[in-house]
Amino acid sequence: MQKKGLALVPRQEDFSSLGEVPLGCDVTIRHLHYPGREVSTRMRELGIRENATIRLLLRGNGNMICLVNNMRIGLDETLADAIFVDYAGESEVS
Repeated sequence: MQKKGLALVPRQEDFSSLGEVPLGCDVTIRHLHYPGREVSTRMRELGIRENATIRLLLRGNGNMICLVNNMRIGLDETLADAIFVDYAGESEVS
């Protein structure tokens, strides 16, 4: 974690991208790094936001299907690589 003012900002190196997660694993979203404001807003509307739990169900041909809030969502590799996660239940102790 890096300090920015009074808030701690997670470094991308601290977490794995969603694209690296094994099938069937529950992970917690810790940081989002989307390419634009519109994409960021839409993803948050779909429930893909910090501290949400997401499960990777299927992967193939550069796309994946995830389960978020009892809803299946298809993502491409670019979006998945912009979602940084850690395994559900893990917490950082400082």
